Amino acid sequence: PAFIAFLGCNWRTVLFAQAIMGGALVLALGFFAWRHFGFRAAVLAALLLATDVPSILASKELMTEALFQFVLGAGVLLLASAAFSEAEDRAAPIKAVAGGFLVAAASLVRPVGEILVPFLWLPFALGVPVAVHRRIWLGATALMVSVIVLFCWAFRNRVIGDTWTLSTDGAFAAYYYA
Repeated sequence: PAFIAFLGCNWRTVLFAQAIMGGALVLALGFFAWRHFGFRAAVLAALLLATDVPSILASKELMTEALFQFVLGAGVLLLASAAFSEAEDRAAPIKAVAGGFLVAAASLVRPVGEILVPFLWLPFALGVPVAVHRRIWLGATALMVSVIVLFCWAFRNRVIGDTWTLSTDGAFAAYYYA
């Protein structure tokens, strides 16, 4: 609802924004893959994402799927960029924080994303061979940013809706079914 309100409650504008977000994610993935794995890998990765039929079909509807995919994809690309950064890259901690925040934001768009949070350390374990303490620190930073954001939202829901979850919709649905 906040995304729709931000775009003026115009469904055509929302659909246009979803198309732009999908295209931007394809380009971002292509550029990331090109930089780290070469041109052929970039073309393959971008083509796989661009031809994802369920995502294309979902983006023509006013659903959370396109926004979730964009925010999660941007967060994962930032985490991967931080994980593949060289030791002298000073932007890596900023990318780790932003990536962790975006994964948490994606989880707020669709709470199913919260199952990805415990795995935020994985890109740093598989990243370029830099000092182990740097990889642990970056992974822990991304994980803690995500956990803090999600904990604050769950606490907010506890205070307002008397439930320790990211979404209060489940409690409302159970109430109405009862």
